[in-house]
Amino acid sequence: MTSTPMSLRHTVSTLVAGGAIAIYYATPDFISSRALRGWAKAGLGAIMLASCAPRFHPASRAIPIDPTEHPQHTGEAHVDPAGSDSFPEAFATLSGNKKALLFGVSVGAIALSVVSFVVGEKWIFRRGQAKAASGQSLPHTRVGLIIGVLAATTALLPTATRAP
Repeated sequence: MTSTPMSLRHTVSTLVAGGAIAIYYATPDFISSRALRGWAKAGLGAIMLASCAPRFHPASRAIPIDPTEHPQHTGEAHVDPAGSDSFPEAFATLSGNKKALLFGVSVGAIALSVVSFVVGEKWIFRRGQAKAASGQSLPHTRVGLIIGVLAATTALLPTATRAP
């Protein structure tokens, strides 16, 4: 396994997403109307989704080739064929029962993830409201900054890739 350096596009999109996350959680400190806050959060969600789009570009799955290790290559990247075809091929070989089990586990994991997210969001909001009621200034913004920085930092960590 090797570590692949991030492109400038990926770094910028990660920082935009981290900033949008911080603002998302800070909205209760600046927008008191629940309806306006909902619209603002929907817009911020769209910004976060759009900032992730560069990661789905085929070039983002490219593996850089070090020309010193492989002199026949010019240092250009190539797309890893195993990264795009291995799951569908493996899934096609599963029996019907195993496919159903995989589907059930996947649905359960997604449901658990959604429930955990909603419970966590409500807890963070209630905690911020309690701190605001006790007189603390910008309680949601503080939490938002922490969450945004943690999300961006985690996304900026180098990922391990298969060696060519």
